Amino acid sequence: MTTGTWNQDLCYKVLYKTNKSIEYVLYKEGLKTTQDNELDFSTIQLGEDEYITEICFDFGKVDMGFKERISPTMNCKALITLQNGEQFTNYTKTIGTYYELKVEAYSKWTTIVHKPKEVHPKVLPRTGA
Repeated sequence: MTTGTWNQDLCYKVLYKTNKSIEYVLYKEGLKTTQDNELDFSTIQLGEDEYITEICFDFGKVDMGFKERISPTMNCKALITLQNGEQFTNYTKTIGTYYELKVEAYSKWTTIVHKPKEVHPKVLPRTGA
């Protein structure tokens, strides 16, 4: 994952949840919003059959007009148990509080699993003389 950059100079933390956790777990803290950080969640020691289900950026208090300059990106490894044609939906949620009023925005997108059939020639081509 790359965290992208943001238009206010702050420090923030990144947390995650798994299919076996109720509370968020701290992954990294002290990240700078002006730096595009690269995070590797594959280094996290997870239990058997445990996988990450949520990631949270906690910016704390931000000033009006806070927004991204460079968008975050994420490359994910899907579960090997997913079958061709199966679908799953990813969700994002943005939460903020303004004068004790909690505001939320949601987005979602659905992915269809496509497992291409690997076709290899039975005999490798010959090269040279």
